[in-house]
Amino acid sequence: MNMISKISTSIGIAVATIATIATTFLLMAGDTDTSTVITTTASSTSSSSSSLSMDVEASTTSPEQATRKEHRTDRVENKFHYKYLNDLNKEWKFIHSKGGIDIYEKRVHNDSPVTFRGIGIVRAPIAAILHAVREVETAVDWTPNLSLKKIVHLNSHIDGITYNVHSVPWPATNRDTVIHSKLILETDLDPKYKFLNVISKSVEVKDIPEYKDRVRAVLHRCGVILKPLGNNATYIDIDAQMDAKGMIPKWFVNFLQKDWPHDFIKSLEKHAQSHPIANPHPEFLKLIKEVITPEEPLDSTKTSTNGSSYKKRNIFSKYSS
Repeated sequence: MNMISKISTSIGIAVATIATIATTFLLMAGDTDTSTVITTTASSTSSSSSSLSMDVEASTTSPEQATRKEHRTDRVENKFHYKYLNDLNKEWKFIHSKGGIDIYEKRVHNDSPVTFRGIGIVRAPIAAILHAVREVETAVDWTPNLSLKKIVHLNSHIDGITYNVHSVPWPATNRDTVIHSKLILETDLDPKYKFLNVISKSVEVKDIPEYKDRVRAVLHRCGVILKPLGNNATYIDIDAQMDAKGMIPKWFVNFLQKDWPHDFIKSLEKHAQSHPIANPHPEFLKLIKEVITPEEPLDSTKTSTNGSSYKKRNIFSKYSS
């Protein structure tokens, strides 16, 4: 191997190593989404979208169709018709669709962390989703890069503070976060429909000092909007703005973290599917019943993954007792 080839190979290895470290270093897949007592994120009451590609029957899509959808740059009709999504394009830029999740970004300043957002359908019951993001003991089993999560303080089952540690490969330094999260009922996003929303952000707690072997990341804001679309499907709208701090340039962090909404949603979906909840916590059940709607704003021609229409039938029998 000549000298030029050796130099090229060395540069390639170095770039690949830096990219790997930086990707994990970002935290977003494990920081936002699970740095919360209840969830990881969503646009609290942010205005929203004119174009979502949420095909509920995506499981029947051919590989060729899926490929075309994955790489498209155009926007499609909003199949949800929730009022709060009507103005999304005024504040958010559509990036792409991945795995049935439409991903957006919003930039405030060039030197600030970008807020990323994902909107789609989770094929799992809303009770299992709420339980997954609330359960501290199992969070590390499914949340990417999360090595520790513990409760600092609980105001109630749906309101509390957690301490979280996120592992990154050497030579980068592990990150930690102290997050306050609260699950609330949203009644102003649409005149016909109610939603659940988890609002989360970093807080300072005297009992949790900053450690020398960790960098304290900052979650500026995050949340997740949820609404059941039946016994086994849940609408999700998730967004977050996280500053990982440290020495990595923000532009590089922003570049690498754009797919975290997809990665987190799919990880959450897989865990929720494999851990059904027979008896939801009473506080969860009370709120779930508040957001149940007999007719959902999906196109009447669309069907669920098992072929049953979302409209004109009692699809919420699980929570109606």
